[in-house]
Amino acid sequence: VLGSASPAADECFQPLNKLELKKAVGLENKYIIGTVMRNQKRKLFPDLFQAFRKFLDISGRDDVLLYCHTSYPDNHPWNIPELLLEHGLSNKVLFTYKCSNCGYTHPTHFQDYVAVCRNCHNTTSRTSTVQLGISSKELVEIYNMFDIYIQYSVCEGFGMGQAEAAACGVPVMSVDYSAMSDVVRKLDGWPLALKAKYKELETGRMFAVPDNDYTANKLCEIFALNDGSKFLTKKGIHARAAYLKNYSYNTTASKYEE
Repeated sequence: VLGSASPAADECFQPLNKLELKKAVGLENKYIIGTVMRNQKRKLFPDLFQAFRKFLDISGRDDVLLYCHTSYPDNHPWNIPELLLEHGLSNKVLFTYKCSNCGYTHPTHFQDYVAVCRNCHNTTSRTSTVQLGISSKELVEIYNMFDIYIQYSVCEGFGMGQAEAAACGVPVMSVDYSAMSDVVRKLDGWPLALKAKYKELETGRMFAVPDNDYTANKLCEIFALNDGSKFLTKKGIHARAAYLKNYSYNTTASKYEE
């Protein structure tokens, strides 16, 4: 058996009506920068929160939220509540909660591991995890609420979230290192500059350290271009076209056949 990174998203990953999805959860007046990453050491949630905080401080905007579809706790996870308090982002970051009793899924601000379900009102709602995951349909709806997708990690073997987001018509920005360097360019996205690289002690691999100031300024530039225009909408259309051009299970299978 040959194992490889998925070269494409499932066919269900399609553009949906962004405004309707946002209205359904009370976010119709907000822009959303989103990411779909497991809460692991190599996923740079501390740097992402710092870069987002810098963006908010520089831009002075109060209409932009960060959405992290991730889990807490996890196996050796980042301390999400500590990071939110450290950067003053408790009311600026959304997470996915799913009820283990009725299955209701919704985005909300961090409410610890267990919260009261908005639907059945039991204390059975918790952050989405590998054990209590969401359906592909629900994940597609989450991606479609994003105005920008961001991949922020020390390295990626592929970075599936980038392809899934672009398939949903969401423009992508990613750390300019390892597989992300290739994928973000093929998706007509924004590569994010590095500040440095470091060698991991256990494996000798070189890992990326993103330039959080660069990321914050790039976000300011993008939202300035978007004000009074449909820049992000047009960029999302380009992202989906680039995804369809470059990523396909059939194309990859034919290369293996050859």
